[in-house]
Amino acid sequence: MIWESGPWKQELQRLSRTIRTEAAKDFEGMDGRREFKLERAIFYSAFVVRKLIEKKKLTDATSGHSIEVTGFGSRRSKVGLLSFVGSTSCDFDKEYDLKKPFRLRMSPSDLAGEIIHSHKLMWEISDRGCVVGAYLCSYRNAEDRLILLPLELLCSLLGRVSNDDITQSRLERHTIPATDGKPERVVIKHSLK
Repeated sequence: MIWESGPWKQELQRLSRTIRTEAAKDFEGMDGRREFKLERAIFYSAFVVRKLIEKKKLTDATSGHSIEVTGFGSRRSKVGLLSFVGSTSCDFDKEYDLKKPFRLRMSPSDLAGEIIHSHKLMWEISDRGCVVGAYLCSYRNAEDRLILLPLELLCSLLGRVSNDDITQSRLERHTIPATDGKPERVVIKHSLK
């Protein structure tokens, strides 16, 4: 349970700095320890973002923010899913159509879930030799698509979440009258601003 969100939001700022620092270093010199630090910061930040959303510690504007990433459709049929999900190969160009990217909009919660449950992860390297993005897909979406998440976009989201401040919480109660033999229902809406 997250009662006080401030320390968690400060942790997101620290994780964002770690992502930027580790990603900016030369990829050729990346050893297992550096890659672990980068992966850990990405996975841990996704977990914190999702928990803050689940515990209603972010405004509706931030929780409902739409993030655009690049998607790539799967080359495999649904029949081949079992062998695909069990695969340890990182030949994304064979498994996904990287020549036909498409735009994909995701909520912060969906993006966090995609990272947390990622089945495969591979780095996108810039011409300067630094990590600028992560190709990933969750077990749930592996049969359909892969996404490319620019790390700067992730850090921007972490900044938005860490600077989000709820100033107003409102509960609304609505009664929906009984109709066609269905009983009266009460709907409670909780909004955070």
